[in-house]
Amino acid sequence: MFKKKYQFLKRSSSFTKQSLRLEFSNCIDEQKVSDLSNTLSNYTELQTLVLDLTQNEIGHLGAQCLAQMLTKFTKLQNLKLELSHNNIGIEAGLMITSGLSNFTSLKNLSLNISLNEISTYQSKKFKRIITQMKKLVKKVISCYGIVNDQQ
Repeated sequence: MFKKKYQFLKRSSSFTKQSLRLEFSNCIDEQKVSDLSNTLSNYTELQTLVLDLTQNEIGHLGAQCLAQMLTKFTKLQNLKLELSHNNIGIEAGLMITSGLSNFTSLKNLSLNISLNEISTYQSKKFKRIITQMKKLVKKVISCYGIVNDQQ
């Protein structure tokens, strides 16, 4: 499933799309998310991105690749990131969240980082960063069911 969608994206990267929705569950590891991030970086004109990577093995390196990719979308207005169940720790999660704070045109954000290696205490940092994003009209951040609930 990943291979077909990924090959389509690679072949299609020369045209401009304003909206893109991708779902990959149970099929992506750090290397595949790195490849996907490199390919998606070609879609710099996107205004809406829905990226559902629930229940994969993204880990720290994959989250770092996602964070770098997201910085290329300067025209993005709507972003939905589903990253639950991915073995993402606090450092990687903060890379993604901090990268989001640099967006100037982002109006709607939905970020699900639940059920990762992030404590309830640490998840407050995410919420603080998102709250400081003044231009956002709609903010949704899900941190429920944190796996590791220690400070």
